[in-house]
Amino acid sequence: MNLSDQDKHIIEEPNCIVEKPTCVVKSLTCIVCPKSCVLRVEKNKTTRTITAIQNAKCQRGTVWVTQELLHPVRSVCSSVLVENGTEPLTGVRTNQPIPRDDVFTVMEAIKSCRVYAPVAMGDTVIENPGGVPCKVIATRAVGRKERK
Repeated sequence: MNLSDQDKHIIEEPNCIVEKPTCVVKSLTCIVCPKSCVLRVEKNKTTRTITAIQNAKCQRGTVWVTQELLHPVRSVCSSVLVENGTEPLTGVRTNQPIPRDDVFTVMEAIKSCRVYAPVAMGDTVIENPGGVPCKVIATRAVGRKERK
């Protein structure tokens, strides 16, 4: 990848985007390992493919930036209301990363959910939330409130 002197100066700034007629050059900081490489990535506008990756000090950075730019995924963590529990809420998370575009769909399903005590850690709270192929599982146990 050949950049002009002007482009080289601009791309040094984190997360800056340089647009060219046929490609976009991005600078992303890798979050996979403690090295925090600042990766320079060139992506073809027409084919939407990555044409060059620079400054990756390990293979994991190359895999991460490819995933992040072509098919980004996220893990979702939140909480749900617990009826008749010793605690009012329990923590939940998705059992696997989901496509970034589905995060709000999953959050809507979580927001409308209530569970009844007792809840054990690892219990499935929602199966396929909003049609997204994953499970929302409890991350904390909540006991049933004793009657007085």
